[in-house]
Amino acid sequence: MRIVFIGGTGRSGTTVLAKVLSGHSRMMAFDFETRLLIDPDGLLTLIRTWENNWSPYTASKALSRFRQMTLELSRPIGLRYRIINKVLSKLGCSYQRYRQVPFHSAIQPNEFVQQTDKFINRLSKGSYQGVWYGTESFVSNPKVYVTEPIPKEEVVSSVRSYIDSLISPVLQSNNKEIWVEHTPFNVLHTEELLSVFPEAKFIHMKRDIRDVISSYKGKDWGAKNLDYLISWMKGYFDKWERSRNKISKSSVKEIWLEDMVNSPNDTLKEIFDFIGVEDESDKLRLDLSLSNQGRWKDEMTPDEVDQVEGRLNKYLYK
Repeated sequence: MRIVFIGGTGRSGTTVLAKVLSGHSRMMAFDFETRLLIDPDGLLTLIRTWENNWSPYTASKALSRFRQMTLELSRPIGLRYRIINKVLSKLGCSYQRYRQVPFHSAIQPNEFVQQTDKFINRLSKGSYQGVWYGTESFVSNPKVYVTEPIPKEEVVSSVRSYIDSLISPVLQSNNKEIWVEHTPFNVLHTEELLSVFPEAKFIHMKRDIRDVISSYKGKDWGAKNLDYLISWMKGYFDKWERSRNKISKSSVKEIWLEDMVNSPNDTLKEIFDFIGVEDESDKLRLDLSLSNQGRWKDEMTPDEVDQVEGRLNKYLYK
């Protein structure tokens, strides 16, 4: 199975590109960010636990949190929970985790759980009912997983097999061979992801930082404070640039959303050449009417523009 990781700051065109690439005869992307690899309770965290932080407690905790994460990722959200989530949101409370990640639409929940348990069994000797001091409160039948130190290579191999067990059947059923994964912060984990998937390709989607910040300010996960947003973006690009300098140019490609809007066929040809697939740009339906190019001109004050341009000038589209 081949993988193309798309990443960016968020609000930079990662989802748009994933939808476009999914129209290619050889590529498939889910309609949602999978979150499975890079989120705090995800697969990269498990690898780090065995590589740098193993103890009977930390490994058990990591496996418990990963299994809970996958249960929430795979579980359909019924009408009752949708209503509860809406009410909680209006009350200013956090809602159900991963409610916008409908894995069940692509992978049967029972199959997801079965493959997850097989994966956990490869990393543990077994489990028993028990608690640690730090076990989450009010958990029914809490488990303690029994583990031992194992080489990173074995953990990585298990992670690779697990992802293959979930994704390859979906690819095969759609007559595709390349999975496109578009969780935005993928590119901040390029080195770790390449250690698991050495043949993977990374596409870094960039967008004029003024438009990114304008878009962030309208989201419930985006800070309203401009100074916070500038600090966030500066930290993002500092880390990305350090990672980019350590990996082969053959593994990563940077694309401006504005170039996709202004020169779609040329930009897609460049992307297809990088991935190593046929140029099908003339067959793809590319609707970029909602890209909101230049939205910052209407949404930012002159003082805000001066602050962003003064501190993030490198990331303006020129």
